[in-house]
Amino acid sequence: MILIILIFLLRPSYSNLVHVDEGIKCPKKEYFKAARNLDCETLRSYLSLYPTCKRTKDLSERTAAMWLAGNNRHRSDTNTKERTYLDGKASFCAQILDSFGALMINVQDNGGNTAISWASANGMTTLLQTLLTSSEFNENELGKKKKKKALEALENLRKSTPLHSATAHNHFETVKLLLQHGANVRHADIDGITPLMKASINQRNDLVQLFLEHDHDTFKDVSRTKWTACHYAVFSKNAEMVQLLLLGKKIVHLILWRRHIFLLI
Repeated sequence: MILIILIFLLRPSYSNLVHVDEGIKCPKKEYFKAARNLDCETLRSYLSLYPTCKRTKDLSERTAAMWLAGNNRHRSDTNTKERTYLDGKASFCAQILDSFGALMINVQDNGGNTAISWASANGMTTLLQTLLTSSEFNENELGKKKKKKALEALENLRKSTPLHSATAHNHFETVKLLLQHGANVRHADIDGITPLMKASINQRNDLVQLFLEHDHDTFKDVSRTKWTACHYAVFSKNAEMVQLLLLGKKIVHLILWRRHIFLLI
């Protein structure tokens, strides 16, 4: 009996049999390939065996989460059913990254984009929901500050936010989700263009209405060219959009003069 007890106490533990060296370098090429291919189980294996993968970035400073969101398989010409499938799979991979503390949501690549920026630009709403509700954004003051920073992250070229990107690519559900999580609808890019103006330029009445319902005063914002969203709508001859933008207001005069448009309200 004593011999059996001694054998039990001296047996090698599982942790000793499967020893993980914290210093082993992450196999970057294979790790990011798994992220690009949305190979969730391989990602889980690498994160388990190579803890250094949690903070790994590629040569362009992209993280695994960015590769999930900026996946080149998630193209605009992909049919809706396939896009939904890829979006859901990317979301599941992101949950695995989150469980290992490997999302690095506020990290920006060489272009100033974050994983949230990439997901917004590609209209990956399910993935975006996972990113915006990750463990990095706990319901405390620090978590709220981190989420605010993520939503206001500016890319380098035009200083646009994830909301600008989603609007520019006409992703209605993505825009709606970003607004629900507190995205700033009145932030202007390097040219003074707000998301509302971008929607007006793209002639997306549904997005214009969504922005106005969120913050009606955004119609007053003026770009660097001194144009409002209404000017862009008039220039596009979109009467329905003009009516939306001037809801409850009476247009007294509309004067056209040498290609310049003046609205007297």
